[in-house]
Amino acid sequence: MILFGKVDKKEFSKIDVISNVIHLSKPWKTGKLPTRPKNRDVRSREYVTNKEVDQLMTAAKKTGRHGHRDATMILLAYRHGLRVSG
Repeated sequence: MILFGKVDKKEFSKIDVISNVIHLSKPWKTGKLPTRPKNRDVRSREYVTNKEVDQLMTAAKKTGRHGHRDATMILLAYRHGLRVSG
């Protein structure tokens, strides 16, 4: 927890242990900024296959009232190379 601009050492060490995506070092000791691992080191691939798109579309068609619309949006996103960011 950060209170009035100070970092609680216990909380920061928890962040060090929990964080797999961003490696938080102690910049006040090392003088370096935190680094993030490369995507190729974290994931085996960064795209979905045709088979996976078909499975997503099939699941979307079976779910909810607007299944055909949802499946069409998945296909549109896949064919046009749209990406999801978080």
